[in-house]
Amino acid sequence: MAETYKDRQESPLHGNKLIIFRRNDLGRDRFFFRAKIEGFAGYIRRSCGTSDASEAMLKAQAVYVDLLVKHKGGFSLTEVTVDKFFHDWLDRKKHHFTEKRLEWKRSVYERYVSEFMGKKVLGNLTKPFCDGYWDYRLSYWKDPKRKKRIEVNEKRIGAKGTASRNIAVDPSFTTLRAEASLINEFLRVATDEGYITKTIKISAQDAMPKNLRGDGYRATFTDHEWTVLTSNLYNYALGRGKWFGRLNSAHKQQRQMLRAFVLLGASTGLRVGEQKQLTWSDLRVQKNDDGNNVLVISVRSETSKVRTGRAAIAHSEHTIRVMDEFKQL
Repeated sequence: MAETYKDRQESPLHGNKLIIFRRNDLGRDRFFFRAKIEGFAGYIRRSCGTSDASEAMLKAQAVYVDLLVKHKGGFSLTEVTVDKFFHDWLDRKKHHFTEKRLEWKRSVYERYVSEFMGKKVLGNLTKPFCDGYWDYRLSYWKDPKRKKRIEVNEKRIGAKGTASRNIAVDPSFTTLRAEASLINEFLRVATDEGYITKTIKISAQDAMPKNLRGDGYRATFTDHEWTVLTSNLYNYALGRGKWFGRLNSAHKQQRQMLRAFVLLGASTGLRVGEQKQLTWSDLRVQKNDDGNNVLVISVRSETSKVRTGRAAIAHSEHTIRVMDEFKQL
């Protein structure tokens, strides 16, 4: 028996599987109990909330029966709230995410998910309850109390205005799918770590009928629009046509950088944040199977949104010349 235990008493109903005791290290008279559930690794320890031994034993036995029923029904016996688990998990895994991605996960959770399930015991979550997130989420900004927050947001101190008018009252399917991904991500970890005994997964498809989801693709340029854009970028960078005029070296470099940035992104599909952190050593020219030169860009894991390194290939050989011109400048 550990030295911190004193006044140890076994349960008359459950023997040494359930004991009550006081702790020397706390300097209090309150009783605690220690329970052993067959099939559960380790002990469960909780306060009995009283200094009376008889009352403490009755409370411990009542909780013990409840624990047996939960364990038999497949529920977790570890009393951890969703809020606590999420923030602990995010703190443990934060080095896997960029600062921007980390902030997105935290802000979405705190704005929407926490209010819905944050105070729930993680092990008591059920699939029907989690599926109810969609009704809650779709009506979130239609609630009169929250509608006022769109017009006056006290957190926007120092901004151009206090209104949060960029909030979508009716979220897009893409937004809901991203939130489902976040919820499923930490619930999967909770299952792997034993807090949840049965896999729970939600789908944004349950939130919105197919005809309202949209095609899921971002708008793109027509051939004519792209020709106009690239032609104007070229003239803008060189100070020709309607942009004719004297250019100092700094302005010329900025214009060339803009042109290179747009054309490189269009040719490779790199994320904006990934492009911003490129160095010249990340770019190399090599021959493809047809013997043609191709520009290969190495995306380092520390600059990637998903913290995974990869290589991107520019589909246009013209991009090589554009980047060479910018490098010489």
